[in-house]
Amino acid sequence: MTGSLNELETLVKRATRGAGLSWGIAEEAGKSARWLASRGFPAGALVLAWLQQGEQVAYRERVPADPRGTEWKAGASFLCPVCTGCVLSDRATAGRLSLPLRLREVLCPLLFLPFLEGLSRKLGHPVQVENPLAGATVLLDAEDGWRGERLEALGAVPTDLSLRAQPGARPPRVERFYRVDWEAEEKAGLDAFAHRTFAPASIGHQSGAGAGLRDND
Repeated sequence: MTGSLNELETLVKRATRGAGLSWGIAEEAGKSARWLASRGFPAGALVLAWLQQGEQVAYRERVPADPRGTEWKAGASFLCPVCTGCVLSDRATAGRLSLPLRLREVLCPLLFLPFLEGLSRKLGHPVQVENPLAGATVLLDAEDGWRGERLEALGAVPTDLSLRAQPGARPPRVERFYRVDWEAEEKAGLDAFAHRTFAPASIGHQSGAGAGLRDND
């Protein structure tokens, strides 16, 4: 089944909020999913895996315990790719980001990639993220430049990453996509999270539903 990028972004935003994360994080998750889908990645499946695996993990346990250094680790769990991406953007904007940077145990690391486009824009040159042990490498810039190798190693499991600036690199432009392909179970899973944001009807509302017996006309 297919859908639009707008549909994906809206659904992911609602699903993320339904999973208990803030609207701010939900907004960033929606943007990340849209970015990945527009470049041909299975964004729906990635977001669903991220939400399912992180459902029982408190926010404070999934963010960098000390983002001032050059190695980021979660307080007591994995690093959330979206929360960590937000921290990265904030520190880069404030001029307090030190590169190269080591990130330990990033869950669903592909969801972290969209934040690197913004980082590249702030730095004014491409950046590269990699998992040396698996041979996975992604080089990207702020102008749709992209080159990736062994991306299957950046799946849904927590993965160590290294991030560094790459001045002078020129990744090739990539094709953009404007429709989302996803499996029915992926959409159903995201819908299930999104439905948690809907408040159940009160007894008063339920008892007053339907047409009344009085005509006031």
